[in-house]
Amino acid sequence: MDDVEAAVLIAAGAAPAANRDEKERAVRYCEELKQAAASSWRSVAERFGTSGRDEVRFWCLQVIQELVRDQYDKLSPEERADLKGTVVAWLQKDCLASNPELPVYLKNKVAQVVVRLLQHEFPDKWPTFFNDMISLLSHGPLAADMFCRIIQSLNADVISLEVAKTSEQLQESMRVKDGMRDLCMPQVAEVWYEIAAGYQHSAPGLAAYALETTACTINWIDIGLVVNEKFLTLMFAFMLSGSDSRLRSAATECMLEIVGKRMECSAKLQLLGRLNIVECCKQLPVFSVEDEDVALKYAELLSAVGGVLLECESKAKTDVERERSGQQLLEVVPNIVGLLGSDDDVLFSVSVTFLGTYLSKLKHAENFSGPQVDSLRGILAACASKSQFPIGEDFNVDPLPRSTLEVEEEVGEIRRELFTVFRNAAGLMPSLAFDLVGNALHALYRQGIDAAFQEIEIAVTLLYQLAESPAATSQAMSQEGPIFQLACLLMDQPPPCGGHRLVSLAYMDCMVRYSKVLAQHEQAFGTVLASFLDQRGIQHPHPGVSSRAAYLFMRLVKVIRQQLLPYLNEIFSSLQPSIEAIILGVRISVWQGTAGEELDDRLYAFEAVGLLLGQEQIPPHQQKAHLSTLISFMCRQLESDIEVVYTGGLDHALAGLRVAYIIQGMSYLSKPFTPHMCRLRPELGELFCSVLALVSKALGPLQSQKLARDRAVSFVHRMVETLDTGVVPYLSEIFQSLLCCLESNDLIQTSTLLVQVLNKLNVHVSHLLELLLPKMFTEMLQRLPEETGGNATPALAGSEVAREANEVLKAWFSLMHALFTSGCANSLLQGGCASFLQNVTTTLMIGASPNNPEVSARKTCLQCLGAMILAWCADDPSQDSVPGFRQFIMDQMLPEVCFRPIIEGKVNAKDAAQSGLIGEMAAMLINLYKRCGESACQYLTSTVLPGLRCPPSLLHQFSSHMASGNQKELRTFLRAMAEQCRICALNGATPP
Repeated sequence: MDDVEAAVLIAAGAAPAANRDEKERAVRYCEELKQAAASSWRSVAERFGTSGRDEVRFWCLQVIQELVRDQYDKLSPEERADLKGTVVAWLQKDCLASNPELPVYLKNKVAQVVVRLLQHEFPDKWPTFFNDMISLLSHGPLAADMFCRIIQSLNADVISLEVAKTSEQLQESMRVKDGMRDLCMPQVAEVWYEIAAGYQHSAPGLAAYALETTACTINWIDIGLVVNEKFLTLMFAFMLSGSDSRLRSAATECMLEIVGKRMECSAKLQLLGRLNIVECCKQLPVFSVEDEDVALKYAELLSAVGGVLLECESKAKTDVERERSGQQLLEVVPNIVGLLGSDDDVLFSVSVTFLGTYLSKLKHAENFSGPQVDSLRGILAACASKSQFPIGEDFNVDPLPRSTLEVEEEVGEIRRELFTVFRNAAGLMPSLAFDLVGNALHALYRQGIDAAFQEIEIAVTLLYQLAESPAATSQAMSQEGPIFQLACLLMDQPPPCGGHRLVSLAYMDCMVRYSKVLAQHEQAFGTVLASFLDQRGIQHPHPGVSSRAAYLFMRLVKVIRQQLLPYLNEIFSSLQPSIEAIILGVRISVWQGTAGEELDDRLYAFEAVGLLLGQEQIPPHQQKAHLSTLISFMCRQLESDIEVVYTGGLDHALAGLRVAYIIQGMSYLSKPFTPHMCRLRPELGELFCSVLALVSKALGPLQSQKLARDRAVSFVHRMVETLDTGVVPYLSEIFQSLLCCLESNDLIQTSTLLVQVLNKLNVHVSHLLELLLPKMFTEMLQRLPEETGGNATPALAGSEVAREANEVLKAWFSLMHALFTSGCANSLLQGGCASFLQNVTTTLMIGASPNNPEVSARKTCLQCLGAMILAWCADDPSQDSVPGFRQFIMDQMLPEVCFRPIIEGKVNAKDAAQSGLIGEMAAMLINLYKRCGESACQYLTSTVLPGLRCPPSLLHQFSSHMASGNQKELRTFLRAMAEQCRICALNGATPP
């Protein structure tokens, strides 16, 4: 082994014993040899034929390839001739040697070198290139293989447009293609045929490779070279016979390229007729072939033929062509529809994609022919069949095995696509869909208990899908319409196997979807209600069904609750045991989430009860009796569980979870009740007040039970909406309990509740603020960083502490906004709150400044400052709530939050969000003018604005607009001023 060979092996990593320094030297040495290839290529070429190491031979080919690519024009004519002769010699000797045969990667590299030469020499300097290559084919299968590799490499590196090319590369590609078409393409095509036909038995892989090579050139060669009797006979024989799978795939790929070749509609129809492709498609053994790749090729061919015929039908220039393409299309469609039943995801996807296009085209048809109707009928039937759950899986056990869950998820994914096809097809010819679903439902009732759950579930589900489809017109949904009649049929006779998990879910979903139909079909109320309330629904043994049933029952009640009044006692009697079971049957395993998320959906049963009982049409005594029964049970259980939580018993975790369930259930129950009803019937308000009193006392013991505490706070929110001022007596105790928790999230939660109370009850709670606000302000300011006006040290950006501080800041702004807009601003001036006045103004001014990146927060702060002006400034300066405050407004507040941002060009009036800021600034100025009058206007224009270098030309305009008292005009002026100053700031100029 000489130095060159050793260096190549070390650089290629084929010498494990070499260290890092040796490898680096070897790499540098090999690079030096490459750079000197123009003078030493002969020795490199000779080494290719003599070396026994494939790594070295690959390196030699790489050197020659880069030489031809980068330095070929620098070689003399004699050297170029020698180099061509060397490459041809490789093809004649080394590449055709069978013992040992070159590895595939070396053959491919030789082909790339040959193509590099071809780029420089063909067709001008080496017009016989392809004839010379063809002359080597007498050497046998290795020569044929090499010939195909050269064509494949030529296509990939030069001709193919799949990779973006420069204009020079495009010209080169065109030059090579034109040369081949003019000089040798018929001979090359003949070679492909001879290889495919001659080696189909002895070397089917080589025969297939020849067809694959043919396929990659069909899009640019004369189509007649492959669409002729002998070529087509051979390809169809491969496609339809039991030949080698690779031959089948390659022949089908050729046919795909032929079908997809771009040409005029009339020419394409003639081509398809010559191919007799429609008959071929009918005979394709898509489902009987074992090789998945071949099946996919067949499916792609079916789809391609269908797509071409669709295009021809829409672009045909004559009625004859349109009719011809339409007839052929309808012959192909059934085969494509058949792919819907395939278990192969790719075949299924091919069919769905085509059918989406096909149905879209049919939307534009005025009338459907008989075959088109048959195709739609086939599509609907195929969707129904494929959508069924598979046989062999038990979908009715609890818990479901992981494998069954995966199967159910797969069916769900398939259905999403199938139901889209079904709905579109149903919209095109609704009568077919009505017949399909109607026949399926009637068949179920004939079979009775013998019907398979799969057939029952899909029939009910398809009825649901009809309501989601374009077929659900107002006429179809009317009392005489077919969808209305089908829905009534299902309502009158619940399906067999009603207790099966999947059937129950499908049935209840369908009933909710057709709740408006049910509202017009009251005779079915008893039957439908029973299915929701018994073992098929809320009492179903599977938790997934019972939870879903409670939620769906609530949705059903929302639609028909007034009509359910005659059934109220019956419903309540059925629901009460279920409700008690929901609470008493709580287990730790039920709760799988984290605190703050929703609880079991079965709690929606409480909302359903609330929707029924929260109607003024119910007699007061009946309403109170039912509500009292339920609330009494809940309160007894709540007291018992709170005691367990408080004492820390063994079951305190379970008791805490049950408390969360009870309180959430009470929130749902009270949701439909309004303040008006509670005032109209005070006994209802008293019942809810009794719960609120219990919950307010429980907040202390629940501090360690975060989920229960969160639900309790949620319940207080609900009571504020339900009882209105009726909650005021309980608020002091509630807030005192909440303020015992000093975590940031708890503080934000408490602040959010106080904001709701202020917005809802206004001055009715002002007496509480002197006690609450000092504690809240202290805790919140300790969490706000100094740069925002708080007392905390800055936190690391992106840290949890910084995130919490940002959330507290948002809560602070919301609280300030509620205080100033609810008429409670003067509470900040009383008692312990007065010491925080500086903090309030500082945080709001910083929040309103351009340093705050959140525009919505800036807007909130500006609104607070505007309200502050109205609240604390009086018409008579001597009556101001805060002495010296109006001077502070003009000297510090307005310059920092209004004038300076505008004059310095920091407000973009063309940005929708920032434009809103200008509106709030205008409102602040108008508020100041309302309180301070012309004196404020004069002071601003004579002292404040000139001190900020406001352009003199704008002072008079500002004065006149502010003095007009018209907020809209002032806002328009400020926007124009802001835009003018911003443009000047961008250009580094001073506004004129």
